[in-house]
Amino acid sequence: LSSWSERTFEPAFVLFWEHRLRWLVLAVRGSSEPKSILTDIAADTCDLAGGRAHSGMVRSARWVLERVRMSLIGALQQFPDYTVVCTGHSLGADVATIVALLMREEAGTLVKVLPATEPQVDSATDPIAMQLGQVRQAAGGAVAYAFGTSPLLSPDLAERCTPFVLSVARNVDYITRLSVFGMDRLMLELTEHSVFRRAKQWLLRSTGREEMANNDKAATRNRAFGDCARVADILSPPGRLVHMDRRGNKPPRLTWAMPGFYHEMLLSPSMFHDHLPIRYVEDLLQIVTSFVGPHAEAELELTGPARLDPGAQRRVLEQLHALHGSQNSGRHKVVHVQQYCPLETVEDFIDADKQE
Repeated sequence: LSSWSERTFEPAFVLFWEHRLRWLVLAVRGSSEPKSILTDIAADTCDLAGGRAHSGMVRSARWVLERVRMSLIGALQQFPDYTVVCTGHSLGADVATIVALLMREEAGTLVKVLPATEPQVDSATDPIAMQLGQVRQAAGGAVAYAFGTSPLLSPDLAERCTPFVLSVARNVDYITRLSVFGMDRLMLELTEHSVFRRAKQWLLRSTGREEMANNDKAATRNRAFGDCARVADILSPPGRLVHMDRRGNKPPRLTWAMPGFYHEMLLSPSMFHDHLPIRYVEDLLQIVTSFVGPHAEAELELTGPARLDPGAQRRVLEQLHALHGSQNSGRHKVVHVQQYCPLETVEDFIDADKQE
């Protein structure tokens, strides 16, 4: 099942099998058309699973879930032991995460055992009821792998997603820090440290009006949107957070990150480049290569001459499947994320490079 058209609150998606991993995969595409921008900027929050969430993403996730519901049930009836995996990049990551959350929270209503008009039967002995019960259990075990996801859940709800959501961020990817709260904070910081304000305070102090300079400095602490403006809800990236840090020609490094690390917007020449999905793929492949060994580097290459090879993506996929099989047999060690020096603040991110 697939939908390649894209409208506001209606992202493109595809539902497919991955039999070698025993997965039923729901992949949601990120923003690729101007209409999807309206989904991103519908940034008010709404209630979700006992917390708060980005309303535009919740609306999109419910639309996707309704579209795939019958196909999902039919697929899991055929293979009830498969794992439902939701994934995506950028907007697709946000929507996929909430779809997985909704499936876990609403598995009972997502899969109805019997219509209300049918005679009631013993669900413990009826084969149809038992089969749909397995489908409900599989849907309730959905997981999500999110790449370049934005802060979209309230901190308590984001933490509750830790057992089944893995969020991956890269360098100073601006989307991973983009929220109403983050933009409000950025505007406030730019206002406080503007050249005009600094020049004004210097002039006041140089003319002996220290008290006026101090009062002006206090005034700059007012919020950028005005004292009467509602303080935006603090939202966090969902689940367990892995940050890929790549400096120059060094291989990427994986580090666990804390939600607060993404509450501050960083301005950098590479902030847009770092968000590209191909950059995530390239860094992840380099990480796999660094643990597997240089013999696999050529087979896991998508840059350079490989960009012109129409079979490069298929070759990489086949090699990853082969490595997955050998890893299960114990021939290769598992990639471990560095657990020391967890990233909590921007200063940790800057200092991490100095400690190497």
